[in-house]
Amino acid sequence: MRAADRPEEATDWARRGVAAHPGNPYLPKLNDELVDPLVAAGRREEALAVHRDAFARTTVLAAFQPLARTASELESPDTVTWALDLLRTRAAENPTYVRELISCLRAAGRSEEAWQTAVGHLGELSKYTIQELIEERRRPIPPTRSPRTGDWSTSTWPRPATSTATSTPSGTSRRSAPSTANRAPKRSSPRT
Repeated sequence: MRAADRPEEATDWARRGVAAHPGNPYLPKLNDELVDPLVAAGRREEALAVHRDAFARTTVLAAFQPLARTASELESPDTVTWALDLLRTRAAENPTYVRELISCLRAAGRSEEAWQTAVGHLGELSKYTIQELIEERRRPIPPTRSPRTGDWSTSTWPRPATSTATSTPSGTSRRSAPSTANRAPKRSSPRT
């Protein structure tokens, strides 16, 4: 209908489609068919509301990505913050949302927060998710120039300052100490 220069009818049919399939975030094309003409018409808040409603119904990465894309296009970082806060709340109430929270944090470019979330919820994550996060942290960051000194530097993801205490999965702390597990016991031999 849009190709036939009937944008109002196209928007109406897209709205009907979204209403008929409200809980399926895996059909983002349908939401986009509604959002695109709203954005083109300057109906910014209405366009964001379509994606917010879809994400509120089903807080998964498939619903977050179009929301984040539209929020970026419309320069609305508060919308992304709202979505992540909603998912943080749901993850606190139900740990099955932790994996989606981590995926959405990564999609939003918040890799360090995704890592910290994973560390706090190791028991709820698959080994594949943990491995992906570890691999992501190992990837080098492209060289950057310091604005203060002008020097070039290369690094990996920022890590917290190290100390003599190491973090354990349960969130407790233990002191690092030399390991004696692989040392042979001292033997005293009788002198003859």
